[in-house]
Amino acid sequence: QWETLCYEAQRAYLGGNTDQAIRHWEDSFKVLKDIPEGDPRNIANQNNAGVVYFLTNTFDQCVRALSQTIPGWQNARNWTQSMTVDGTAKSSLFHQRLESRHQDSFNDLSRERYRQWIDGAESITAFNLAVVQIRQNKKAEGIRQLSNALKLREQTFGPANPELSLMRKVMAQYAEEADTTAGNENTGKTEGRRTRSALERWETDRPHEMNDTRRLLSALCFTTMLCESD
Repeated sequence: QWETLCYEAQRAYLGGNTDQAIRHWEDSFKVLKDIPEGDPRNIANQNNAGVVYFLTNTFDQCVRALSQTIPGWQNARNWTQSMTVDGTAKSSLFHQRLESRHQDSFNDLSRERYRQWIDGAESITAFNLAVVQIRQNKKAEGIRQLSNALKLREQTFGPANPELSLMRKVMAQYAEEADTTAGNENTGKTEGRRTRSALERWETDRPHEMNDTRRLLSALCFTTMLCESD
């Protein structure tokens, strides 16, 4: 149910139906109230609560929620150490056998990949916080946060990521108002094949069964980014 609510909330928000999105998000917060603290879906909820606060002009609570979410992503990285890792090699019997003989190494590689995904989710929260800080006339803080978001997003998904494109547009608006060289080196870069958006990844990559990989992927894909128009 949480996944459905978050999916519909994000679709409604991206489609411009803010009121419906807020209702779905508020319902999603209630659904996960009994989930253990370390579960990464709780961190996605905290980010999305910040989005709801922003959309309802409750900016102090928005800043508080987003500021608490950023260190929360480190808790998600810690969670990957104990999560159950699914088998990854499916291309051939040879690769399946290779994985079974070196299971610990494959698990470590999977966990490292998952931590990189978490970097991408943290970039969304950092971007959201930057937008709020800039709106509150804290441009220097916002630009620093936005620079960090740009770096994390590009390191995770490459220069052709659609969310990264939006981050660059926002950075370009404020680039001449502050020294943004460190986080704006690749503003013009869009080389490479366009990577998928968060909802596209969810639609194609989610495991069929409920497991730790699905819990993590849902948390990362449903961590909502503020729209440029807001």
